[in-house]
Amino acid sequence: LLQDYLLEKGGYRLEFDIQTESSNYMLSQLSLINKCSENIENRMFHSQLVVEVLGDIDLDLLQNSWKIVASSNIGIKVSSKDNVEQKIEYEPFDCNFESIRKVDNSLSSITTEIEHWKSYDFSQRFDLSETPIWRLKILNSGDQVYLLWSFHYLVLDDFSTEIVLKQVSECYKELELTGISRKKSSSHISTLLNIELKIEHSKINDFWKKEVKNVKPVSTLPFEKIHQDAIFENEDTPTIIVQQEILLIDELNRKNLTPSLSAFSLPDVVRSAWVLLSGIYSNSDEVIIGVTSSGRNHQKDLKKVVGCAVRTLPMKIDIEPTKKVCEFVRYVGNKYNEIKSNEYITVSEIQSMSNLEYGENLFDTAITYSDYRDISSKQKNDEYGIQWKVINKETNSPYKLKIDIIENDEPSIMLHYDASKFEKKDIERICEHVVETISQILLNQNSTISELTLITKTERNLVVNKWNKTIKSYEKAHIHSLFERMKEKKPNNLAILFDFDSLTYDELDKQANQYANVLISAGLKRGDKAAILTERNLAMIPALLGTLKASGCYIPIDPNSPEKRWQLLIESMNIKYLITEPYFLEKLNSLGALSQVEHVILLNEYPDSISEDIRGSISLYSNSEIAMANCVKPILKSEPSDPAYIIFTSGTTGNPKGVVVTHEAALNLIDWVNSKFNVSRLDRILFFASLAFDMSVYDIFGILSAGG
Repeated sequence: LLQDYLLEKGGYRLEFDIQTESSNYMLSQLSLINKCSENIENRMFHSQLVVEVLGDIDLDLLQNSWKIVASSNIGIKVSSKDNVEQKIEYEPFDCNFESIRKVDNSLSSITTEIEHWKSYDFSQRFDLSETPIWRLKILNSGDQVYLLWSFHYLVLDDFSTEIVLKQVSECYKELELTGISRKKSSSHISTLLNIELKIEHSKINDFWKKEVKNVKPVSTLPFEKIHQDAIFENEDTPTIIVQQEILLIDELNRKNLTPSLSAFSLPDVVRSAWVLLSGIYSNSDEVIIGVTSSGRNHQKDLKKVVGCAVRTLPMKIDIEPTKKVCEFVRYVGNKYNEIKSNEYITVSEIQSMSNLEYGENLFDTAITYSDYRDISSKQKNDEYGIQWKVINKETNSPYKLKIDIIENDEPSIMLHYDASKFEKKDIERICEHVVETISQILLNQNSTISELTLITKTERNLVVNKWNKTIKSYEKAHIHSLFERMKEKKPNNLAILFDFDSLTYDELDKQANQYANVLISAGLKRGDKAAILTERNLAMIPALLGTLKASGCYIPIDPNSPEKRWQLLIESMNIKYLITEPYFLEKLNSLGALSQVEHVILLNEYPDSISEDIRGSISLYSNSEIAMANCVKPILKSEPSDPAYIIFTSGTTGNPKGVVVTHEAALNLIDWVNSKFNVSRLDRILFFASLAFDMSVYDIFGILSAGG
C-alpha cells in the first residue's frame, strides 16, 4: 500500500523489511517528500534552531558529544535510481561542525552574527540525496556559546530536537566524568511504522469523516494581500519571522497573569486565543486551524523515537458566544486530545473525506508546541551536564501564519508569516491581538466569550478617542442667519424651484419675514412650538423660515403617516400654532385634534366651505393675508442654543419620542457637510426627504446657507 502511494504521489520507491528494520517510512514523511519535491527551490521544511549553551563549556567535548550522538542515530536520504524513480534510505552519518566562530562579547555583535547565519543558511538548500541533512555551527563570544543548528524536517521534527539535545547532554556528562561514553541510540523510526500499520484505521477514518463533514474552505484574513497565490514567489525571500516573545511575556508579567496559567496549559490558552481571533477575522463561528501532533502518542516508549513522525492536522472548533471562557479552553484542550488519539492519518486523506474542491484548503494557519523545560531547567544541569536554552526556532512551512510556542524555564511565543502575503505592520497588529486575547482569556475565565473585549489598547484609543475627536470651532448662529447672509450677497439668485414656480433669495426672505410677522402678531413667543402638516409645495419653505425668524420651534408632521399619529403629536405637544392646508385642517377637526389649536396659517386660500366650528374657534390666516403682512425682518432676542425644531421617532418600539434639536446643533451638521463636500452656490439639491425626516433639515437650510 505504501509502495503504491509513493509511486503514485511522488515517483518514489520504498524499500524496506519490517522484520529487519531497514528502510521504512511514516505517513508524515510521505507528505513531506511530496511537498518538498514540489517546493524544492523554496526550501520548504528547512528548519533552524538557535540554542544558547549555558554554563562553562568545553567546546571539544561538546563537538565529540554531538558526533557520538549523530553516529548513533540513523540518517535519511532520498537517492536517485535510473534517473526515474527515487528511493528512501536510512544511513548513519558523521557529524561535522561547519565552524567555531568567535565574535565580540556584545549583544549587537551576537545578534548580527546569528541573523547573518540564519539568512545565509536559508539560502543553502539541503540536498536530500546526501547525508547528513543537517548542519551545525558554534558561535563563541567567550562568555556565551550558541549552537546554530539547521536541519531538514525530513530527518528531524520538533519533538526529536529535544531528544537529541538531551542525548548530547548525557554524553557530554559521561565524557566529562569518565572520558568514555556509550552510544546514545534512539528508538528506530520503524518502531513507529510497525505500530502505525497495526492501528485500526477504520475508527480513525470515521472520526475524521465526521469532523470534516460540510466544512467550508479556509477564508482570506482581513490583513492578507490577495494578489499573489504562491507562498513564495521569490526563491530568495524566505519566510520572515517576527519574534513577539518578549512583548508577550512582559505583558503577562505586567498584568500579573502568569499565575492564572496554572488553571490551563499554555498551548490550550494560545490555541483558544487564535481560534477566537480567527473567528473574528473570518466572521464565522466555525474555525479550523492546524495543530501538530507528535505521532508518538500510542506508547510511552515511542517518546524517545528520533525522526520525522509529527503531522499537522486540522482542528475544528465551534465558537459559542454564551459559553464560559474556562469551559471553552477546556473544550479546545479536549478536542486537541481527540486529534492526538486519531493522529495516524495524513491531511490529504482527511481532505479527500471533505466536500472541498481541488485547490481549496482545510486550513492555512497552524500552531506548533515545543517543550524544552526538561533540558533548560537549572535543576537538570547537574544531571545532564549541559543546560540548553532554545531562543529561536523557525521552519519554512507551507502556512501563511504559524505560531510557535516554546516552553523553556520562561515560555516564548513567536509568529512566523509569509512576507508575500502580509505587511510587517499588519503582523505586528495581529501579534497585539494575540497578546490581548490571551490576557482576556486569563483575566476573565468565568465570563462568557461574548463578554470579552478583544480589541487592543491602541485600537480602543483609536475608536474611543481619535475617531471621536471631532471637536471643531464653528460659528454659533441661527439656522436662518446663514440664509440671510447669502441673501445679502446674491439676492437675485434662484433659491427654490417648484414645478413652474420659483423664488429668488430676496423673494424667499421677504415671504419668510411676512410669515414671521404674522406669527408674532398672533402671539408666538420665543421657544413656542408651531406644527406644520402639509403636502410638498412652494409656500412651506418660507413658512418654516418664518417660524424660525419669529423665534419659534417647528414640529413637522408627515402627511403620509396615520391620522392618529397627527392627533397624538398635536395633542401631546399642546400645539397652539398650526401651519397646514384646508384639507388637513378638516381632517384634524374630524379627529377632534384641534381643541388646543388657537391659530392656523393656511398655505393657500381657504374655501368658503370650511367648517363653521373651525371658523368660530380658531384664527385663520390665508395666503392673501400673509402677502399683505410686513416684509421687514423682525428684531427679536434669541440664542443659537434655542430649539429650532422637534422631530419625532417612528414609534415602532412604543410611543413616538420627540428629539429637540437646537440651532447650533443643526448648524454644526450644516457646516460639516458644506465644508466636507465643498458645497457652494453652484450646487443644486433635489429635495426628496419628508419634512418629518431629519435629512430634510440639510436639504432645505444646508443648501440655502451655501447659496445654492
